[in-house]
Amino acid sequence: MKPTLSRSLLVLALGGTLVSATALARPAPDDAAPGARAERAEAMRAQLLARFDSDGDGRIDQAEIDAAAARHAADVDANADGVVSAAELEAYREARRAEARARRQQHMLERFDANADGQLSAEEFAAAHAQRLQRMDRNGDGVIEADELGRRHERGEGRRHGHRHGPSGG
Repeated sequence: MKPTLSRSLLVLALGGTLVSATALARPAPDDAAPGARAERAEAMRAQLLARFDSDGDGRIDQAEIDAAAARHAADVDANADGVVSAAELEAYREARRAEARARRQQHMLERFDANADGQLSAEEFAAAHAQRLQRMDRNGDGVIEADELGRRHERGEGRRHGHRHGPSGG
């Protein structure tokens, strides 16, 4: 592999891992417990070490980075020709997005499926929306005003890197 391609694959491998780790460490919207951010950061560091530190010495060295880049390149290189094309990269990224969507949908079903039948009835769907709207109504007057929407985003809640809340995804 050419040095430039190797460096590019390394960036892809580490970037993909960091995005995955960040997604897994994403705080819940109402997570305001003291020290929660530090705990999430520590969990993310532990996850990165577990994924890359193959010799268990608590450090990620160049050989481990190279090995991770090679594994990631092999995953992306669908036709195993030693080159990652734009089409292969896009297909790989779309497959990861589809997996993430499926996980979100499953989580939504588990969270809002009151009768545990594996489906959301119209009533369960409506109840999920009502919960979301109630959380957004900060002053409890039954109406969501523009400033309540703004407060939600100022506190760091709401959409995070492609994450959508509630059954409608919006």
